[in-house]
Amino acid sequence: MTKKTKNYEHDETTENTGADGVLILEAKVAALESELEIAAIKLIEERGVAERYKDDYLRLRAEFDNFRRRSADSAARAHAEAVSETAEKYLEVADVVERALEMITDRNTRVGVEMIAQKLAAIFASQGITEIEALGKLFDPELHDAAETVDADNPEHDQLIVGVLLKGYITDDGRVIRHSVVRVARCVQ
Repeated sequence: MTKKTKNYEHDETTENTGADGVLILEAKVAALESELEIAAIKLIEERGVAERYKDDYLRLRAEFDNFRRRSADSAARAHAEAVSETAEKYLEVADVVERALEMITDRNTRVGVEMIAQKLAAIFASQGITEIEALGKLFDPELHDAAETVDADNPEHDQLIVGVLLKGYITDDGRVIRHSVVRVARCVQ
């Protein structure tokens, strides 16, 4: 009988040429196969844990993305609302300036008041607020409030705006800050 001993990183293998050696090797192979099965089971368990962590991560990421989107939308709505509320207050000043321009006869005073009107218009434009075009347009209840109606002989002029009593304003995103108060032609036949 020959006996060989090999040492590979603390793993000692003994080879025997007899029946005892075969039994020892079979026992070692069985032990290694058992350890391999245990490792495979642990690997499956760990993959399940990793998959749960991945699912949790993806769910949290989606929830955070939704939260960020809702927060951004909420902030945009709050900003738009603040701009609208502020603009409504300054529209009253713009109305007074418009009426003043209609009454002023002195050229120098008129130029000064026109500068104020232009500055107000520039501020509105910088906030995305523009005047609603009304005169000569068809009446649109989404944009206009009819304060008066006048008779029109021509059917083509039915629902045509023939006068603006109070200017209306709208934002760039289509929200009406104030409806135009208008005089509308109505065809009577």
